[in-house]
Amino acid sequence: MPSTDRELMMNPRTLRIAIASFIVLALLLAAMLLIRATHPPGFGASIPANLVDSSMKVRAGAAIDGRDAVVTLHIQPGWHVYANPPSAPYLIPVTIVVQRGGHGLDLQPSYPPGQDIGLRVDGKIIRVYENGTRIALPGLSSLHDVRIQVRVQACADKGLCLPPATLIASSR
Repeated sequence: MPSTDRELMMNPRTLRIAIASFIVLALLLAAMLLIRATHPPGFGASIPANLVDSSMKVRAGAAIDGRDAVVTLHIQPGWHVYANPPSAPYLIPVTIVVQRGGHGLDLQPSYPPGQDIGLRVDGKIIRVYENGTRIALPGLSSLHDVRIQVRVQACADKGLCLPPATLIASSR
C-alpha cells in the first residue's frame, strides 16, 4: 500500500483509473455540447434518434369521426400515459394543441376521465389512458392543413417513466 501522496500518484493502476475517468467525462461533455449545439433550448419536438423518450412507446393518430376529429392514442402493452386532468399536480397529463397555419385553434379537447389500473400515490387513485384511448376534438370537422400536437409522458405499468415527448398525430 502506498505510504505517501507521491507514491499514490505514481501507482500505474491509479493513473489508469484517473485517465479512464477523464476520458469518460470528456466524452460526456462532448456529447452534451453536441446535443445543445444541434438542438437549442425550446426546440422541443425533435431529439436525436438515439435518446429514449415517450415517443418510443406512444403514437397518436387523428381521424374524422362523424362531425368531429378524434385523436387515438396507440400505446405499447405494459405502458400508459396520465389522464387529463391529472390526478396529482406533479403528473404530466396528455395535452393536445391544434394549429392551422402556425396559429393555435381555440378548441377544447374532450379528454375522457381515465382508467383506474391500481396505481395509488398517497392514497390517491392515479388515472391513466391506455392503448386505444380516444380524445374528441369538438368543432374540428376537417384535418386539412392542421397540425395536431399531442404531449405525453409514457410510464411503464411497473413504475418507470420516460421523459415527455410532443407527438404529431398522423391522419389516416
